[in-house]
Amino acid sequence: MGLNDTNCTDHCSRHCLNGCNNETGICIGGCKAGYEREQCDKVCDDGLFRYNCSKQCSQNCANQSCNSEDGTCKHGCNPGWKKLNCSQACESGKYRKNCELFCRGNCLHNKTCNRFNGSCENGCSPGFSGAFCDKECPSGFYGTNCTAQCSPNCLNGCNHVKGTCKGGCKIGYKRELCDKICDNGRFWYNCSKQCSQNCASQSCEKEVGTCIHGCNPGWKELNCSEACPPGTYGNKCQQHCSGHCANDETCNHVTGFCENGCVDGYNGSLCDSKCSPGFYGKNCHCKCTGHCFENTTCDSVTGYCLQGCMEEYSGSRCDILTQMTYIAYLHNWIYGLSGSTAGLALLFVCCVIIFCRQKNKTKKSKAKQNAARYVQKEVKLTPSDVTKTYRQAPHVYLELE
Repeated sequence: MGLNDTNCTDHCSRHCLNGCNNETGICIGGCKAGYEREQCDKVCDDGLFRYNCSKQCSQNCANQSCNSEDGTCKHGCNPGWKKLNCSQACESGKYRKNCELFCRGNCLHNKTCNRFNGSCENGCSPGFSGAFCDKECPSGFYGTNCTAQCSPNCLNGCNHVKGTCKGGCKIGYKRELCDKICDNGRFWYNCSKQCSQNCASQSCEKEVGTCIHGCNPGWKELNCSEACPPGTYGNKCQQHCSGHCANDETCNHVTGFCENGCVDGYNGSLCDSKCSPGFYGKNCHCKCTGHCFENTTCDSVTGYCLQGCMEEYSGSRCDILTQMTYIAYLHNWIYGLSGSTAGLALLFVCCVIIFCRQKNKTKKSKAKQNAARYVQKEVKLTPSDVTKTYRQAPHVYLELE
C-alpha cells in the first residue's frame, strides 16, 4: 500500500521498509537506513547512521560526521586513520589525515612517529631536532638534541650526527672528533709526522715540529735537523774540538771524540790531554828512555831529549850508549878477573872490535838499528851481560860514538 488517510491522498514515506499503515502512515517494518521516526520522514542526526539511526558514526571521522545510510565518513578521517569509515589506524611510518604523509624517520631509537600528527614523542635521533625531527643540528652542534658542540679543532665543522670532523683535524690533533692532542713525539695534520730524533726527549711542538726542549748534543736549528759545524760539538754546538785528532780530522759532532785516535803527543777520547811526563808518541804509548839531561822528560810528540843527554848516552832520544861508557863497563868487568891472562886477552879482543867498528863506516845504518834494539830493552850491563856480548861479538854490534 502506498497511500493512506481517508481519502488515500497522502503517500507513505519512501523511506519505509515495507510501506505504511493506510490510516496512520506509520512505516511498517521500520525505516530504511538513515532515517528515523514512525513515518521515517527524518534524516538521522549528524553522528548517527544505519536503520532507525541506530548506529553512531566512527569517532575517527572528521567532525564525527558520516553518511547516514552506510556510515561513510563525509569529510574523510581524523589524522591517523584511514578507510571509508576511518576504522583502520595508519600503518607504521605514516600519519596525518587518511595517512597521506610519511614520518621523517628520525625519531629516537628508530621508533615510528605519532600517527596523528607525525611528531616524535620520545625525541629525535642524534643529529636532528624539531617536533618532527626533520631538522639537522645547526652548524657547530651534533648529537642527541643537538646539545654537543663540535670540536674547535675540526677543519671544516663536524658531522651533525656523530660529531666527526668533516675535513680532518687542525695541525696537532687526531682521532675522528679531533679531541686528542698528538702523542709525544708526533706532530702535523692528524699527527702524521714524527718529531726529529734529535729533539731533546724527542718532544716537539705539535703544529710545526719545533723541538720544545732544544736539541740533543751535536744538533742545531729549530727542528734539530742540522749537525754542528765542523770543529764544534755538544749541547747547542757550543763546545770546540781539541784540534788534536789524527789525520787533521774533526771530532765527532755529538761527543767530541776523535774517532781515529789522536796526533802524537796527545791521548784521551777528546785528544785534549798531553802525554804524561815520561811518555810520548801516538796515544802516548811510547816511554821516554829516562836518559835526558838532568832527568828532564822527553818531548811528548817525538820522544827527543830537547836539552841533551846524560853523559853516558847520546842520540836524539838519548837511547845510545857512548863509546867510553861501554869501554868503562868492559874495563870494570875485566878488572874483576884479577889481571889474568884471559882478562888481558879479552881486553885486546874488545879493542880490536872497537877499532874495526869505527873503521867500517859503510855498516853504520845496520849497526844503528841493532844498537837501538839493544838499548830500548833498557838492560843494565853487568859482568854477565858483558860476557854474553863478548860471546856474540861476531854477530852483535853496538853504536859507539
